[in-house]
Amino acid sequence: MNHLLRAIEDLGMRHMEGQEQILNWMSQQEEWKKQQMEQQQEQYSQLTETIHQVTERQERQDKHLQELNQRQIAQMKAFNEFTVLNEGRQLHREEFNVNTQAKLNYMSSNMHHLHYAIPTYDEVQKDFVEQEERKVKQQKETLKKNMEDSGFWKKLQGKWEHKQSRRRAWTSTRVKGGGVPSLASLNCSGAVASSVPGSSAFFGSSLKKVTSRIPSSSNVSSGSFKIVAIDEDRQTDKDRWKGLAYDILDD
Repeated sequence: MNHLLRAIEDLGMRHMEGQEQILNWMSQQEEWKKQQMEQQQEQYSQLTETIHQVTERQERQDKHLQELNQRQIAQMKAFNEFTVLNEGRQLHREEFNVNTQAKLNYMSSNMHHLHYAIPTYDEVQKDFVEQEERKVKQQKETLKKNMEDSGFWKKLQGKWEHKQSRRRAWTSTRVKGGGVPSLASLNCSGAVASSVPGSSAFFGSSLKKVTSRIPSSSNVSSGSFKIVAIDEDRQTDKDRWKGLAYDILDD
């Protein structure tokens, strides 16, 4: 009987311990669930804040893109207006040049009718041309002196001699190989034989023409070429200075 009572008491104690353990597990589970809920709420709040920040950033970017688009539209409008005005100015300038040239032609062709002592343009053309050529030559000499004083002339002349030596070497190689000679190998009369523009376009005088002939030793039929200075309006500053240096060296 005593053994039975002890066994019942042991079972009761074990049952109580099991109940306490179950209660502990349940409390731990509730605590874990509570922590999980807090973490989920925190993550949700962070995600919501991040989405809000991304949305605000997108709104700012959209606003900035709209401003850029409006600015681009304004720039295109201003550019179109500038293009139209520039075209109108060019047309007006061309018309003005044509009218001015027509007036000059009219005056030069009819001036001698005003008085018998006034010569015709054909009679004084040579003197005027020589006068302009003297001005150009004086400007070239002044520029050459300034370049020599600044030390730039020696550098330019050294580069020119180096280019000429390379050109002569290349020409001799082509002639020996039976190829077509370049313009550098042409025998020009008193001028530098090259396809380099002269300085006449730089100073605004008449275009410089050089007549050349192909040497009879080449395998190309005899013919003549004319090297004409490039139009002033189509020249860059680099081309003008280069042509000026070549023309000064020529003189």
